[in-house]
Amino acid sequence: TQEDIGKVMADHFDHGQPLSQIVQNIADIRQSGAHRLIETQHRHASGKLFPVEISCRYFELNGRPLLFAASRDISERHRAEEALRKLSQAVEQSPESIMITDASGAIEYVNHAFLLSSGYSWEELNGNNPRLLASGQTPRETYEALWQALQDGKAWEGEFINRRKNGEIYIESEIISPIRQNDGTITHYLAIKQDVTLQRQQEMELARLFVEGTTHALSYDSYRDWE
Repeated sequence: TQEDIGKVMADHFDHGQPLSQIVQNIADIRQSGAHRLIETQHRHASGKLFPVEISCRYFELNGRPLLFAASRDISERHRAEEALRKLSQAVEQSPESIMITDASGAIEYVNHAFLLSSGYSWEELNGNNPRLLASGQTPRETYEALWQALQDGKAWEGEFINRRKNGEIYIESEIISPIRQNDGTITHYLAIKQDVTLQRQQEMELARLFVEGTTHALSYDSYRDWE
């Protein structure tokens, strides 16, 4: 019976599920007659639980109901998924703007910081080109150096004078790097961007004060020499 099969499975593998749930899974498989993949847990001889994927199919042979089940350890897959989840969270929660485009420059991903900095929504950015942010104030030589580096398969670092959706001009320091497949083919580009507008404004103010101070000192010394 389904209960007997479920009892055997529960006794031998300890799925971490109640017997009633195992029996229900078997009933569902029998009723649908379809192949079913179930993720659950088995218990190692050492007592440690580990994740498994069970491939199940219910069929009849010579009038006898049979359940075929094969399980495989998916611990490595779970570890990879967990590492990917942590990486995804780190990128999404990064205080720096992060953007990924395909090889043609179409935007495929931006993190939350990018949305806040640019003022654009994901719907407005998805599939668009980063030139959407162009202000027309970045020197042409900057773009030429960028594309030459990327065509050579190298990373590029520099600054852009960009424009937010609300029209505000801001300066971003960027590192843009190619993303390669195992065979070396470049499929995407990764951009890590930091707003340095305030920093550049402070530098310009310090430079202005320095020039004014130097000019005043020179004028004062010239006046004393004249006297």
